[in-house]
Amino acid sequence: MIILSVIAIIFLGWSLGRNNLCNLFGVAVGTRMVSFRKAVILSVGFLFLGVFISGYGTLETVTSFAPLTNIQDAFTVTLSAGLVLYGLTYLKIPVSITQTSLGAMIGFGIYQGADLPMNLVRQTVSAWFYIPILAGVIGFLFFKGVKVYLRIHPIGILYRDQYVRFSLIVAGCFAAYAVGANNIAGIAGLFVDSNIMPSVFLMFIVAVSVSMGFCQADRRVIQTISRDLFPLSPIEALIAVFTGAFILFLFSSEQISSFLEGLSLPSFPLVPVPLSNAVVGSIVGISFAKGGYGLKTQILGVIVVSWILAPLLSGLICYGVLTILGGGENYYAV
Repeated sequence: MIILSVIAIIFLGWSLGRNNLCNLFGVAVGTRMVSFRKAVILSVGFLFLGVFISGYGTLETVTSFAPLTNIQDAFTVTLSAGLVLYGLTYLKIPVSITQTSLGAMIGFGIYQGADLPMNLVRQTVSAWFYIPILAGVIGFLFFKGVKVYLRIHPIGILYRDQYVRFSLIVAGCFAAYAVGANNIAGIAGLFVDSNIMPSVFLMFIVAVSVSMGFCQADRRVIQTISRDLFPLSPIEALIAVFTGAFILFLFSSEQISSFLEGLSLPSFPLVPVPLSNAVVGSIVGISFAKGGYGLKTQILGVIVVSWILAPLLSGLICYGVLTILGGGENYYAV
Protein backbone atom coordinates (compact mmCIF):
# COMPACT_ATOMS: atom_id res chain seq x y z
CA MET A 1 0.00 0.00 0.00
CA ILE A 2 2.87 2.38 0.77
CA ILE A 3 4.33 1.80 -2.71
CA LEU A 4 0.97 2.50 -4.35
CA SER A 5 0.58 5.65 -2.27
CA VAL A 6 4.00 6.97 -3.27
CA ILE A 7 3.09 6.28 -6.91
CA ALA A 8 -0.18 8.22 -6.42
CA ILE A 9 1.73 11.13 -4.86
CA ILE A 10 4.14 11.21 -7.79
CA PHE A 11 1.27 10.98 -10.30
CA LEU A 12 -0.62 13.87 -8.70
CA GLY A 13 2.50 16.02 -8.38
CA TRP A 14 3.53 15.26 -11.97
CA SER A 15 0.04 16.17 -13.20
CA LEU A 16 0.22 19.44 -11.27
CA GLY A 17 3.58 20.31 -12.84
CA ARG A 18 2.39 19.51 -16.38
CA ASN A 19 -0.63 21.79 -15.96
CA ASN A 20 0.77 24.63 -13.83
CA LEU A 21 3.94 25.62 -15.68
CA CYS A 22 1.59 27.61 -17.92
CA ASN A 23 0.67 29.78 -14.91
CA LEU A 24 4.32 30.46 -14.03
CA PHE A 25 6.06 31.01 -17.35
CA GLY A 26 3.37 30.14 -19.90
CA VAL A 27 2.80 33.70 -21.04
CA ALA A 28 6.57 34.35 -21.06
CA VAL A 29 7.22 31.23 -23.16
CA GLY A 30 4.19 31.93 -25.36
CA THR A 31 5.43 35.44 -26.13
CA ARG A 32 8.94 34.03 -26.74
CA MET A 33 10.52 36.21 -24.09
CA VAL A 34 11.82 33.21 -22.11
CA SER A 35 12.89 29.81 -23.44
CA PHE A 36 11.07 26.69 -22.29
CA ARG A 37 14.29 25.20 -20.86
CA LYS A 38 15.07 28.28 -18.78
CA ALA A 39 11.47 28.42 -17.57
CA VAL A 40 11.68 24.82 -16.30
CA ILE A 41 15.02 25.32 -14.51
CA LEU A 42 13.89 28.50 -12.75
CA SER A 43 10.50 27.01 -11.84
CA VAL A 44 12.10 23.97 -10.20
CA GLY A 45 14.56 26.04 -8.17
CA PHE A 46 12.05 28.51 -6.80
CA LEU A 47 9.39 25.85 -6.25
CA PHE A 48 11.75 24.13 -3.79
CA LEU A 49 12.45 27.43 -2.03
CA GLY A 50 8.73 28.09 -1.63
CA VAL A 51 8.08 24.58 -0.30
CA PHE A 52 10.69 24.63 2.44
CA ILE A 53 10.53 28.30 3.44
CA SER A 54 6.78 29.00 3.40
CA GLY A 55 5.07 25.71 2.55
CA TYR A 56 3.83 24.91 6.03
CA GLY A 57 1.40 27.84 6.30
CA THR A 58 -1.37 26.13 4.30
CA LEU A 59 -0.39 22.55 5.23
CA GLU A 60 -2.37 22.68 8.47
CA THR A 61 -5.39 24.06 6.62
CA VAL A 62 -5.48 21.13 4.20
CA THR A 63 -5.23 18.54 6.98
CA SER A 64 -8.31 20.11 8.62
CA PHE A 65 -10.67 19.25 5.76
CA ALA A 66 -11.08 15.53 6.35
CA PRO A 67 -9.76 12.90 8.79
CA LEU A 68 -7.40 10.99 6.48
CA THR A 69 -5.95 8.92 9.29
CA ASN A 70 -4.89 5.89 7.25
CA ILE A 71 -2.93 5.42 4.08
CA GLN A 72 -5.77 3.74 2.16
CA ASP A 73 -8.03 6.77 2.40
CA ALA A 74 -5.20 9.15 1.51
CA PHE A 75 -4.43 7.01 -1.55
CA THR A 76 -8.05 7.13 -2.75
CA VAL A 77 -8.27 10.91 -2.37
CA THR A 78 -4.95 11.42 -4.15
CA LEU A 79 -5.82 9.14 -7.05
CA SER A 80 -9.22 10.82 -7.53
CA ALA A 81 -7.65 14.28 -7.61
CA GLY A 82 -4.87 13.16 -9.97
CA LEU A 83 -7.24 11.60 -12.50
CA VAL A 84 -9.31 14.79 -12.79
CA LEU A 85 -6.22 17.00 -13.02
CA TYR A 86 -4.71 14.77 -15.71
CA GLY A 87 -7.97 14.75 -17.70
CA LEU A 88 -8.34 18.54 -17.66
CA THR A 89 -4.69 18.94 -18.70
CA TYR A 90 -5.39 16.63 -21.65
CA LEU A 91 -8.28 18.95 -22.59
CA LYS A 92 -5.90 21.98 -22.53
CA ILE A 93 -7.70 23.53 -19.55
CA PRO A 94 -5.63 25.26 -16.84
CA VAL A 95 -6.79 24.10 -13.41
CA SER A 96 -5.37 23.93 -9.90
CA ILE A 97 -4.48 21.14 -7.51
CA THR A 98 -6.36 22.94 -4.75
CA GLN A 99 -9.66 22.42 -6.57
CA THR A 100 -9.20 18.73 -7.33
CA SER A 101 -7.59 17.63 -4.06
CA LEU A 102 -9.93 19.56 -1.77
CA GLY A 103 -12.92 18.38 -3.81
CA ALA A 104 -11.79 14.78 -3.31
CA MET A 105 -11.30 15.38 0.43
CA ILE A 106 -14.80 16.78 0.75
CA GLY A 107 -16.15 13.73 -1.12
CA PHE A 108 -14.30 11.51 1.35
CA GLY A 109 -15.66 13.47 4.30
CA ILE A 110 -19.24 13.13 3.02
CA TYR A 111 -18.79 9.37 2.54
CA GLN A 112 -17.48 8.98 6.09
CA GLY A 113 -20.24 11.15 7.52
CA ALA A 114 -17.57 13.33 9.08
CA ASP A 115 -18.25 16.79 10.45
CA LEU A 116 -16.72 18.92 7.71
CA PRO A 117 -15.25 22.27 8.78
CA MET A 118 -17.91 24.17 6.89
CA ASN A 119 -16.51 27.58 7.77
CA LEU A 120 -13.16 26.57 6.28
CA VAL A 121 -14.88 25.03 3.24
CA ARG A 122 -16.83 28.24 2.61
CA GLN A 123 -13.70 30.32 3.12
CA THR A 124 -11.71 28.27 0.62
CA VAL A 125 -14.37 27.78 -2.06
CA SER A 126 -15.45 31.43 -1.96
CA ALA A 127 -11.80 32.39 -2.49
CA TRP A 128 -11.78 30.38 -5.73
CA PHE A 129 -14.37 32.78 -7.15
CA TYR A 130 -13.53 36.17 -5.66
CA ILE A 131 -9.81 35.77 -6.41
CA PRO A 132 -10.35 36.02 -10.22
CA ILE A 133 -12.35 39.21 -9.62
CA LEU A 134 -9.62 40.61 -7.35
CA ALA A 135 -6.98 39.61 -9.91
CA GLY A 136 -9.00 41.20 -12.70
CA VAL A 137 -9.21 44.51 -10.83
CA ILE A 138 -5.47 44.45 -10.02
CA GLY A 139 -4.59 43.51 -13.60
CA PHE A 140 -6.81 46.29 -14.94
CA LEU A 141 -5.20 48.89 -12.65
CA PHE A 142 -1.66 47.64 -13.29
CA PHE A 143 -2.20 47.85 -17.05
CA LYS A 144 -3.57 51.39 -16.84
CA GLY A 145 -0.74 52.44 -14.54
CA VAL A 146 1.97 50.98 -16.78
CA LYS A 147 0.39 52.62 -19.81
CA VAL A 148 0.44 56.04 -18.13
CA TYR A 149 4.02 55.54 -16.94
CA LEU A 150 5.27 54.61 -20.40
CA ARG A 151 3.51 57.63 -21.87
CA ILE A 152 5.28 59.94 -19.42
CA HIS A 153 8.60 58.05 -19.47
CA PRO A 154 8.91 56.46 -22.93
CA ILE A 155 11.46 53.65 -23.24
CA GLY A 156 13.07 52.52 -26.48
CA ILE A 157 11.86 49.20 -27.90
CA LEU A 158 15.24 47.47 -27.41
CA TYR A 159 15.56 48.50 -23.76
CA ARG A 160 11.88 47.82 -23.15
CA ASP A 161 12.24 44.23 -24.34
CA GLN A 162 15.25 43.74 -22.07
CA TYR A 163 13.41 45.14 -19.06
CA VAL A 164 10.31 43.10 -19.79
CA ARG A 165 12.29 39.88 -20.27
CA PHE A 166 14.09 40.37 -16.96
CA SER A 167 10.83 41.27 -15.21
CA LEU A 168 9.06 38.21 -16.63
CA ILE A 169 11.81 36.02 -15.20
CA VAL A 170 11.49 37.69 -11.79
CA ALA A 171 7.70 37.40 -11.85
CA GLY A 172 7.84 33.75 -12.97
CA CYS A 173 10.29 32.91 -10.17
CA PHE A 174 8.02 34.71 -7.70
CA ALA A 175 5.07 32.67 -8.99
CA ALA A 176 7.01 29.39 -8.70
CA TYR A 177 7.90 30.28 -5.11
CA ALA A 178 4.23 31.07 -4.42
CA VAL A 179 3.13 27.70 -5.84
CA GLY A 180 5.60 25.93 -3.57
CA ALA A 181 4.36 27.94 -0.60
CA ASN A 182 0.64 27.58 -1.30
CA ASN A 183 -0.21 24.68 -3.62
CA ILE A 184 2.12 21.86 -2.56
CA ALA A 185 0.06 21.47 0.60
CA GLY A 186 -2.79 20.29 -1.65
CA ILE A 187 -0.83 17.06 -2.18
CA ALA A 188 1.37 16.66 0.89
CA GLY A 189 -1.44 17.56 3.29
CA LEU A 190 -3.41 14.51 2.18
CA PHE A 191 -0.80 12.16 3.68
CA VAL A 192 0.38 14.02 6.78
CA ASP A 193 -2.07 12.36 9.20
CA SER A 194 -1.59 8.90 7.65
CA ASN A 195 2.06 8.91 8.79
CA ILE A 196 3.31 7.46 5.51
CA MET A 197 6.57 9.39 6.01
CA PRO A 198 7.84 12.50 7.85
CA SER A 199 6.18 15.67 6.54
CA VAL A 200 9.53 17.18 5.46
CA PHE A 201 10.41 14.15 3.33
CA LEU A 202 6.83 13.97 2.06
CA MET A 203 6.98 17.55 0.81
CA PHE A 204 10.34 16.81 -0.79
CA ILE A 205 8.83 13.90 -2.76
CA VAL A 206 5.94 16.11 -3.87
CA ALA A 207 8.32 18.90 -4.96
CA VAL A 208 10.38 16.42 -6.99
CA SER A 209 7.28 15.01 -8.71
CA VAL A 210 6.00 18.51 -9.56
CA SER A 211 9.43 19.32 -10.99
CA MET A 212 9.19 16.23 -13.19
CA GLY A 213 5.85 17.55 -14.44
CA PHE A 214 7.43 20.92 -15.24
CA CYS A 215 9.92 19.12 -17.49
CA GLN A 216 7.04 17.54 -19.43
CA ALA A 217 4.67 20.52 -19.32
CA ASP A 218 1.79 20.36 -21.78
CA ARG A 219 2.46 23.12 -24.30
CA ARG A 220 -1.19 23.12 -25.35
CA VAL A 221 -2.16 24.44 -21.91
CA ILE A 222 0.55 27.09 -22.29
CA GLN A 223 -1.03 28.12 -25.59
CA THR A 224 -4.48 28.34 -23.94
CA ILE A 225 -3.14 30.86 -21.41
CA SER A 226 -0.78 32.86 -23.64
CA ARG A 227 -2.66 33.00 -26.95
CA ASP A 228 -6.05 31.31 -27.14
CA LEU A 229 -7.82 33.14 -24.29
CA PHE A 230 -6.43 36.58 -25.14
CA PRO A 231 -3.33 37.46 -27.20
CA LEU A 232 -0.88 39.03 -24.75
CA SER A 233 2.00 41.34 -25.46
CA PRO A 234 5.16 40.80 -23.36
CA ILE A 235 4.25 43.68 -21.01
CA GLU A 236 0.71 42.35 -20.58
CA ALA A 237 2.14 38.90 -19.91
CA LEU A 238 4.30 40.38 -17.17
CA ILE A 239 1.30 42.03 -15.52
CA ALA A 240 -0.69 38.76 -15.63
CA VAL A 241 2.05 36.63 -14.06
CA PHE A 242 2.95 39.16 -11.38
CA THR A 243 -0.69 39.62 -10.38
CA GLY A 244 -1.23 35.87 -10.00
CA ALA A 245 1.96 35.40 -7.97
CA PHE A 246 1.17 38.39 -5.75
CA ILE A 247 -2.27 37.06 -4.87
CA LEU A 248 -0.93 33.56 -4.10
CA PHE A 249 1.71 35.10 -1.85
CA LEU A 250 -0.92 37.05 0.09
CA PHE A 251 -2.80 33.84 0.87
CA SER A 252 0.37 31.95 1.87
CA SER A 253 2.30 34.37 4.06
CA GLU A 254 1.95 33.82 7.80
CA GLN A 255 3.95 37.01 8.34
CA ILE A 256 1.52 39.20 6.37
CA SER A 257 -1.45 37.56 8.07
CA SER A 258 0.04 38.17 11.55
CA PHE A 259 0.99 41.74 10.62
CA LEU A 260 -2.54 42.62 9.52
CA GLU A 261 -4.06 40.96 12.59
CA GLY A 262 -1.65 42.95 14.77
CA LEU A 263 -3.07 46.14 13.24
CA SER A 264 -6.63 44.86 13.83
CA LEU A 265 -7.16 44.72 10.07
CA PRO A 266 -8.82 41.91 8.08
CA SER A 267 -6.19 39.35 7.14
CA PHE A 268 -5.97 37.01 4.18
CA PRO A 269 -6.91 33.44 5.18
CA LEU A 270 -4.11 30.89 4.90
CA VAL A 271 -5.95 28.63 2.48
CA PRO A 272 -4.75 26.95 -0.72
CA VAL A 273 -5.87 29.08 -3.67
CA PRO A 274 -5.70 28.33 -7.41
CA LEU A 275 -2.99 30.19 -9.30
CA SER A 276 -4.83 29.46 -12.56
CA ASN A 277 -7.87 31.41 -11.31
CA ALA A 278 -5.70 34.42 -10.47
CA VAL A 279 -3.80 34.39 -13.78
CA VAL A 280 -6.97 33.99 -15.85
CA GLY A 281 -8.67 36.75 -13.85
CA SER A 282 -5.76 39.13 -14.45
CA ILE A 283 -5.81 38.36 -18.19
CA VAL A 284 -9.53 39.20 -18.32
CA GLY A 285 -8.84 42.44 -16.42
CA ILE A 286 -6.15 43.38 -18.94
CA SER A 287 -8.50 42.63 -21.83
CA PHE A 288 -11.17 44.90 -20.30
CA ALA A 289 -8.57 47.64 -19.91
CA LYS A 290 -8.06 47.38 -23.69
CA GLY A 291 -11.79 47.48 -24.41
CA GLY A 292 -12.45 43.75 -24.23
CA TYR A 293 -11.62 43.18 -27.88
CA GLY A 294 -9.90 39.87 -28.57
CA LEU A 295 -11.09 38.08 -25.43
CA LYS A 296 -12.37 34.62 -26.35
CA THR A 297 -15.48 34.39 -24.20
CA GLN A 298 -16.15 30.79 -25.24
CA ILE A 299 -12.74 29.65 -23.97
CA LEU A 300 -13.22 31.74 -20.83
CA GLY A 301 -16.57 30.05 -20.27
CA VAL A 302 -15.01 26.58 -20.56
CA ILE A 303 -12.29 27.54 -18.05
CA VAL A 304 -14.80 28.94 -15.54
CA VAL A 305 -16.99 25.83 -15.85
CA SER A 306 -13.90 23.68 -15.22
CA TRP A 307 -13.37 25.52 -11.92
CA ILE A 308 -16.78 24.20 -10.84
CA LEU A 309 -16.48 20.74 -12.38
CA ALA A 310 -12.96 19.97 -11.10
CA PRO A 311 -13.85 19.71 -7.38
CA LEU A 312 -17.22 18.13 -8.15
CA LEU A 313 -15.71 15.41 -10.36
CA SER A 314 -12.88 14.59 -7.98
CA GLY A 315 -15.34 14.47 -5.07
CA LEU A 316 -17.72 12.19 -6.98
CA ILE A 317 -14.91 9.88 -8.10
CA CYS A 318 -13.60 9.60 -4.55
CA TYR A 319 -17.09 8.97 -3.17
CA GLY A 320 -17.79 6.39 -5.90
CA VAL A 321 -14.55 4.45 -5.30
CA LEU A 322 -15.19 4.37 -1.56
CA THR A 323 -18.79 3.25 -2.13
CA ILE A 324 -17.75 0.41 -4.43
CA LEU A 325 -14.70 -0.82 -2.53
CA GLY A 326 -15.52 0.28 0.99
CA GLY A 327 -13.52 2.74 3.04
CA GLY A 328 -11.17 2.57 5.94
CA GLU A 329 -9.03 -0.47 6.66
CA ASN A 330 -11.08 -2.96 4.64
CA TYR A 331 -9.93 -2.20 1.13
CA TYR A 332 -6.77 -1.98 -0.95
CA ALA A 333 -5.17 -4.60 1.25
CA VAL A 334 -1.70 -4.58 -0.32
